[in-house]
Amino acid sequence: MTIRNTKKYIMALGAILTWATLLLQLYISVTKDHATIYIAPFLLLRFFTIVGNLCVALFWTLSLLGKRRAMSKFFGLTGCAACVASYITLVMLGYALLLQHAWNPQGLELLAERLLHAVIPPLFIVYWFIFEPKEELDWKSPLRWTPFLLVYYAYSLTLSSFIGKYPYPFFDVNKLGWGEVFGWAFVLWGLFIAIGWFYTIMNSLKKR
Repeated sequence: MTIRNTKKYIMALGAILTWATLLLQLYISVTKDHATIYIAPFLLLRFFTIVGNLCVALFWTLSLLGKRRAMSKFFGLTGCAACVASYITLVMLGYALLLQHAWNPQGLELLAERLLHAVIPPLFIVYWFIFEPKEELDWKSPLRWTPFLLVYYAYSLTLSSFIGKYPYPFFDVNKLGWGEVFGWAFVLWGLFIAIGWFYTIMNSLKKR
């Protein structure tokens, strides 16, 4: 089996696994939270875990279809693969550092939690290191990836404020106030930039 075929198989398996996990999480949201199938996706997008894994699913799917440029145009950036790797790494590290001990999922929720945070993120990171070619990145690249993160912040906080239920403890404006919530947002943004610089450095070392 050639490297190219191996890459395609991994992308196909990764895409199937990620889409299936997202559908599982949608099913859990509909059955547990009693949200309708039409409302549940909008509620789930308040969680960066869902957004990051959705980016992974879209990246692999569009790459397989030869439509990766469409995703690059959507984000308006170069280095789309490293950008997605940065997003999903933030999902993995943010959960491990801040959220892992905050709840105790069981059954299907536990399965979805493990797949979204402990299986798919490392799979994509390893895929990026091994199979993605060197990209055109510089130290400003992570800054160019920031607008999408800001859009997420705005969407999540606006919708959560409207329904009165926040996705994360550090997003809870009612308990923390806007000042502390923005402080947490700044910390997470700083972590994201640091992750992006890490991938920029690793990218420069590829095929050296």
